[in-house]
Amino acid sequence: MAFEENPNPHPGEEPTEKKRRVGRPSDITPEIITKLEGAFAQGCNDQEACFLADISPSVFYNYQKRYPAFRERKDALKTRPVIIARKSVNDAMKDDGWLAMKYLQQKRPEEFGGDNPVPAVTLNISFEKKVSNYLSENADAKQHILTIAKFLKEPDGPQQADA
Repeated sequence: MAFEENPNPHPGEEPTEKKRRVGRPSDITPEIITKLEGAFAQGCNDQEACFLADISPSVFYNYQKRYPAFRERKDALKTRPVIIARKSVNDAMKDDGWLAMKYLQQKRPEEFGGDNPVPAVTLNISFEKKVSNYLSENADAKQHILTIAKFLKEPDGPQQADA
């Protein structure tokens, strides 16, 4: 019987278990590693990647356990779609104020309100209070605003008195 070292597609890394195996070589070939890495770079989960690489999840998990650097590479590859999406959103925000505000609401809800309308309500109350204070101190301004309001209510504008 021949003893063969399990082939390691990760140069410079030794498997966590140093055993000589008897029998057939690993089911994970460099071609399968390439398929798995491509799937992870597209955001696939472990089951999807195994399906695309045509291997069983148990073979995959055993391989991952034996080669921890592969597990680290897998985790890094899974972040690629998030990084691409983040860049796309950042680029789009330059020309889209609504998207920029939505981003800020999600990232910093305590500062930008998220779905909570409290800052807008506070702003309206504050504005109304300032206007009320201004009008109570300026009788002429109050009369002017009342005249404008009356004008806006009349469908054809203010009626001229016949002389």
